[in-house]
Amino acid sequence: MPDKPTNADKIISIARRWLNTPYKHQGRSRRGCDCVGLPLALARELGIEVEDYRRYGRLPVSAMLVEKCRAYCTEIPRDDFAPGDLVLMTWGKDRDHPHHFAIVTRMAGGETGIIHSHSRVGRVVEHRLDAKWRRRITHAFRIPAGPSGGPH
Repeated sequence: MPDKPTNADKIISIARRWLNTPYKHQGRSRRGCDCVGLPLALARELGIEVEDYRRYGRLPVSAMLVEKCRAYCTEIPRDDFAPGDLVLMTWGKDRDHPHHFAIVTRMAGGETGIIHSHSRVGRVVEHRLDAKWRRRITHAFRIPAGPSGGPH
């Protein structure tokens, strides 16, 4: 009998269904989403009620992102993330102002990857979490199991 899927398995499976969704600033559907819309949609598909927030410019307000994550997820040490976790990143050297979300995955071959809505590529992508991307991580969060349960 196959093992019951974990919460991480469910999160990654749902996130992978969003691959190739076009990037759309403040988008929240498969017609287009941004890096904030992807985890919001994922939570919705897990049955987790999360308050949406769209009052942000080109770059979401970092304090608001951290605050919302802490309200709905469990913060874990930045380097202790695992597949299925949500990471918050910065694009520059300013580590005090993170503004980008990604879902941690396990790729074929066992490498750690991330799924995120990448504005420069124009769609939701999955790729290896290399040293450059790893340095961008400022916070990590464990996503709770939805009403249907399942351990992380």
